[in-house]
Amino acid sequence: MRRLLVVLALALVCAPAAQAAPRPLTKLAPDEGFALAGDRVLFTQSAGRRVTVRSIPVAGGPARTIASFTVREPVDSVELSAQGDRAAAVVLMRRPEDTYSSQLFAGGLDGGWSAASPWAKFWTGGSLPVGVQVDSGLLFTQEAREDMTDVTAVVRDPAARDLPYRSFHTRFAGDLVAYTTQTLETSREVMVANWRTGAELGRTTLPSPAAQIALAADGRVVATDEAGSAYAFTAGQPAQRLGPADGRLVALAGAHVAAAHAGRLWLAPPGGALQPFGVRTKGLGRLTGDAQHVLWQANGCLLVAALGDAPVNEPGPGPCARSEVELIGTGDLGRRTRLTLRCVASPRTGCRGSVRLYADARAVGRKTAFRIPARGTRAVTLALSTRDLARLERAESIGVDTGAGVEYPGAG
Repeated sequence: MRRLLVVLALALVCAPAAQAAPRPLTKLAPDEGFALAGDRVLFTQSAGRRVTVRSIPVAGGPARTIASFTVREPVDSVELSAQGDRAAAVVLMRRPEDTYSSQLFAGGLDGGWSAASPWAKFWTGGSLPVGVQVDSGLLFTQEAREDMTDVTAVVRDPAARDLPYRSFHTRFAGDLVAYTTQTLETSREVMVANWRTGAELGRTTLPSPAAQIALAADGRVVATDEAGSAYAFTAGQPAQRLGPADGRLVALAGAHVAAAHAGRLWLAPPGGALQPFGVRTKGLGRLTGDAQHVLWQANGCLLVAALGDAPVNEPGPGPCARSEVELIGTGDLGRRTRLTLRCVASPRTGCRGSVRLYADARAVGRKTAFRIPARGTRAVTLALSTRDLARLERAESIGVDTGAGVEYPGAG
């Protein structure tokens, strides 16, 4: 029998709890864009070739649409950036044959959006925006010309012009830019320069290649490296290790540094010890911050918390799940298929819900209920008929539905 290969980020409905932080703002798919914009949060919702940009108060409440546009190809992912009264989004598109294209759109927090670059398709000589940053009223993009890993920084002020930074990582803040080299072997060096004059201010070497960098206008830099640590420094000064950090999960939040490790967010205040933050998760996406808040995507939800909020065991009440379950083991695909689940985050009453398998886009078998104690583990056995097994064996992909949508993480 084949093994049942699924990765599970279950969204369940559990009993409410007394604490309300962090605040769930809206359900959000992993590949959508989001950004803090003063007292509002911007986010995107995509379907087919249609992209909608919406705004919701940081304090929570109804969302409203501020822009909507149709692109040339099916949407793969969106990156969104905002500062002041301006925002921009890079829409990356992909055909099933893995042919990429992209386009840049920009506008205000209340509307007025339009295309800021022509639609460009990879391998046809165009300049493909693959990243965007709004800073000091200007639009900065990273654009691929010959290779998706060989990108050039571009500023639009208002006409587009190349800047001399060909880098995996380039971040702007005021007159400053922080960047690495394009070559993986030497991308341990983080340079800080004045991008307007070109004057280099200093270089700092990380223990291993950079995974992500963030820059403040006062010259503070934070970075994660491929070895799994977060560092802070200023131009030319030695990197000071803050703590463990996963991949690209680091951001500046005012004077604080926000990062994540092993499913838990943490904050590093100036000169202080690391503080746990937010809620545990195995489905953490990206994160960003400003002087008052940290905003992140996890378990199919967009969440926000104030810097002073204490860590909690579950998200607050709202449109998203109150608990999260992780699949940590599977049995053989058979008449009695066994899944081992762990309750990652929940109120004291634990996680409860139901699970159902899908063969491609069609439900297979019945829903199977389960209840798991907080931070505990339980095995769930799914009873499948001979017909169910045959459908799963023929499927191109096997998914799991827990009431929050079907996920298809791998081939069937």
